[in-house]
Amino acid sequence: MDEVEAPVPFAASRLWALQRAYFDTRGIDAWRLGDVPHYIASNPTVAHAFADLVLGLALDQLRLHGGEAEGQPIHICELGAGAGRFAFHFLTRLAELCTRADLPLTAFRYIMTDIVPANRSFWRAHPNFQHYFENGVLETAAFDVTAPDGLHLDGSGAIIGKGFCAAPLVVISNYLFDSIPQDLFAIEAGDCHPCNVALDLDDGEPSRSIITIRQIYSPI
Repeated sequence: MDEVEAPVPFAASRLWALQRAYFDTRGIDAWRLGDVPHYIASNPTVAHAFADLVLGLALDQLRLHGGEAEGQPIHICELGAGAGRFAFHFLTRLAELCTRADLPLTAFRYIMTDIVPANRSFWRAHPNFQHYFENGVLETAAFDVTAPDGLHLDGSGAIIGKGFCAAPLVVISNYLFDSIPQDLFAIEAGDCHPCNVALDLDDGEPSRSIITIRQIYSPI
């Protein structure tokens, strides 16, 4: 077993760069081939519950503010939309709810975001999304949560930034935050210790290389 990286604070580990490189290389296959578990956050039950909440927000906006934000849709931004399954189930349910409430679906704009261009191209070419793209309900944008900036929409070229939205911006993030750099602490015998991690490479299997994480408690 060879050491890839000596102990460093968890947030500074090369692990995060390796993970990002994996998603850049793997693209949509990370979800399509089952490498990344996602059903628990992308199933119809969860997506429908979110759609119910967003419709409730829209109806409250109409009741409380009338036509104050008329002419601009409610923007819904999904951070790290993955395979797009959540977005599909969400929009399917929202379309049904809008019909019941006599509210046009164009009262909403759903923005799927990802840092990998190939993933956004996959969504834009998917036949199940074409209707939503054509009527302006669905858009895609690049967004890196570790270096936040305005949302640059791929289709229209518009930039959604501070002060753009007259109505509240809805942000959905089902699992993104467990895949970005963060600090790690351990509680032991009532004391809190920051954790350093080291990375080791196990070449024991000829078909693949395995990165192993060694965790080290650092006394404060």
